[in-house]
Amino acid sequence: MEEIGYMAFYEGVHQKQLILPDKLKVIDAYAFYCVGSRFLEKFGVDTGYVNRIVFPKSLNKIGECAFYDCGKLEQIDLNGDTELETHCFYQCGDLEIVNMIGNVTRGENAEEEFSYCTSLRKVYLSDTYYWEDSKDIIEGSFNHDKSLKELIVSEKNRYYRTVDGVLYTRDMKKLIYFLPGLKISEYYVPDGVEEIGVSAFKESNGLEYIYLPDSVNKLGGCAFRANDIKYVVLSNQIVSLPALLFLDNENLSVYVPKSVVQTEFNKGWSYTDTFGLEDGDRKIRIYGEEGSYIYYHLKFAPPFPIHSHIY
Repeated sequence: MEEIGYMAFYEGVHQKQLILPDKLKVIDAYAFYCVGSRFLEKFGVDTGYVNRIVFPKSLNKIGECAFYDCGKLEQIDLNGDTELETHCFYQCGDLEIVNMIGNVTRGENAEEEFSYCTSLRKVYLSDTYYWEDSKDIIEGSFNHDKSLKELIVSEKNRYYRTVDGVLYTRDMKKLIYFLPGLKISEYYVPDGVEEIGVSAFKESNGLEYIYLPDSVNKLGGCAFRANDIKYVVLSNQIVSLPALLFLDNENLSVYVPKSVVQTEFNKGWSYTDTFGLEDGDRKIRIYGEEGSYIYYHLKFAPPFPIHSHIY
């Protein structure tokens, strides 16, 4: 057998471990769709279960939504030169471990391959897995994977490396992803890092204090989104603040250096655009140096939702 067809096992599989045949080349779209679905289970629908799948070296492609909402799947071992398509393991709620043993790659238009796998804690990344844009890692492949705490990158990988559980570009110039499952209350970004990527600290709940070295000169939009962050010190090399930088943070103090002279899109000082403020209940404290860009705009700040301070 070389191919498992479209929706082939939609009606269910009951298998603790599924070892797929050696000559298999393609698993088509929706082939195991909703096998073991937790959602359908709520309505009394038995769609079976698969706890672990071992994929053969011969496998070339896993199609769109092939294992979508396989809610009881716990581990997958990808052994071949396999291309993953959009949503192929989306919303596999019990999935904990992904082993990319072979030369696994993303499809050209792949999105959210492992998103909403809320139990996912460990991924062994193949040397060939690559994202054109770093935001596609957090907002795409691993979106809302709040338990992820190990992303293992081999020394042979030409694109990335991990240091203390944090994903960087290979040259350590860009911090890409602070894994949300890390149990760290404060983090000092290493000296030499120049850029914090889009959504880099997204949903890293438990992290309260972040310190950036003076080597950091660029921040990605939503870099500190949806966190428990209480205190951030920006570096003295940052000149521009991007959109929605602190979106969905509830209780935050931000120390903005004198080097900041503009906000994204040159709109002037817009709290909604820059700090991601959507209502008047959130407590954001901004500290700026007298005579600075931030000082000028804080003078004309509305009384809420901002609590502004000058030092």
